[in-house]
Amino acid sequence: MHRKCMDGSAWNYCDPLPFVEKPFGATKHECVEDGSCKMSGASCKRLTDRFMVILAGFIDQRNKLQDDIEKLEGDCEEVRKIYKYSISAAETQIKEEQANLATSTKKMTENLQQSQLSNKQHAGLNSEYHDEMSKCCDNRNEFTNEICALKKIRGELYRIEDMTPGISDLRSRSGRMMSARNFAKRFAEA
Repeated sequence: MHRKCMDGSAWNYCDPLPFVEKPFGATKHECVEDGSCKMSGASCKRLTDRFMVILAGFIDQRNKLQDDIEKLEGDCEEVRKIYKYSISAAETQIKEEQANLATSTKKMTENLQQSQLSNKQHAGLNSEYHDEMSKCCDNRNEFTNEICALKKIRGELYRIEDMTPGISDLRSRSGRMMSARNFAKRFAEA
């Protein structure tokens, strides 16, 4: 069994019946100006109350602004103190660092001068060393050559006198040494 709506259609296809009737919508009110320019009846109490409300608003605003200014001035003073302290600390640190820089620059200059002096001394000593080593080398070569020549001369003397090298009497040997020196001088002059 199907229920029927008020319009006769089946229940499944109709809108439900409203329980409450809706009110009429609000309509726009048209205000008609009367065109007159006049003050309402004199009421000092009413004017005084309005001006007092305005004055109270001004006073409240003034008090709020004064509080804001005082707070800002306090904050500014605190920030100013912080900045002064920071600047003072930075200036102190700059002075210390400048003193450190001056000391380090002085030490660096002294060390550079000492280094240049040491380099000159090293160059001089190096040159002197090589000169002395050249003299030593020349002397060594000269002595080696003389030793070699003396060995040849000694060998020739032993051959001439038909001797064998060995330990012998120093007195007899000193006489032969004198003749060997004379022979070496003649050999060197020739």
